[in-house]
Amino acid sequence: MKRSDDLLAGLDDIDRAALGHAYGSAEDVPGRLRTVCGPDDEARENAFRSLFGNIFHQGSRYSASPYAVPFLTRIAVAGRADARVDARLLLTRLAVDRHDEYDLPLGIGTAAWRAAAISPEESMRRYEEQIAAETDEERLKKLRDGRAYCAAGHPVDAHEGALRSYDAVRAQLPVLLELLGDPAPEIRTSTAYLLGWFPEEAEAALPPLLARLDGEHPAAAPALPPAQRVAAELAAFSTGPVPEAATAHHAGDLHSYTVRSLLCLMGAAEDPNGILLEIVRALPRIEETEVVPRPLALRAGNLLEALFEPADTAPVSSELSPLTGLQRISPPSRFA
Repeated sequence: MKRSDDLLAGLDDIDRAALGHAYGSAEDVPGRLRTVCGPDDEARENAFRSLFGNIFHQGSRYSASPYAVPFLTRIAVAGRADARVDARLLLTRLAVDRHDEYDLPLGIGTAAWRAAAISPEESMRRYEEQIAAETDEERLKKLRDGRAYCAAGHPVDAHEGALRSYDAVRAQLPVLLELLGDPAPEIRTSTAYLLGWFPEEAEAALPPLLARLDGEHPAAAPALPPAQRVAAELAAFSTGPVPEAATAHHAGDLHSYTVRSLLCLMGAAEDPNGILLEIVRALPRIEETEVVPRPLALRAGNLLEALFEPADTAPVSSELSPLTGLQRISPPSRFA
């Protein structure tokens, strides 16, 4: 653990008065970060609660949000034990909001996200254009206030504002990668979880992730290319007991998540029939949660259907008949 002075070096060099969060000026953020690094457990918990409510407020990010990321990264790597846990969670939320609850298993489409973002320059141009054409004084005042807010550096487009924080966390990934070797398993797990939300960094992140996988347990198929290696690892996982959920994937129903992930890999697999059989083996282990609240027969029919009509995304559909697919193929006798 490092001293708080080391973790927060440069904190006072930032003009927080010029930055904002959900409740106005971000001048209180340095004090919250100092409390996070302090010895008082209750005060630290309250400080994190405040940060979760102001620089990340119900999914929104603000001009102050990305400026907190380097300090939260240092805390995640070298802060007090409890602070490290909360700092990593806040970094994940600042990067991807709560996409872990619905953008699975394919993850975030960063290209579409970036394409949808409206730059501050474009926002200013639009404000100027609307102000020039507006005649109503009340609406004109609102437009001028919006232009001033944008000119001060605050995000006015939700996509662009979120990308600021996402890219701030992305810039810290070389430092966060070190946590894959942390002695604490919960830290390794949450770090791998965070890394998975940065597909643009796959070239740098995938090798250490696979190496970490080798270090956690004997590889199911270490010599395979990455996509097939992942499919083999998921298939091996799907046959085991349900572990205690350490992430939010599929509301903790990890076997359900494994099945959906295997479906997405079928198109890239050399042996899609083999993956199908692994999916069928995993079906009895799927929990009856809100994620997959359908009878086993319906799931099996839909999954078998995917063998003949694989897609980039193959979610289980409640619209298909329980016999769909089963009418075309009979399962091996051991699954009958």
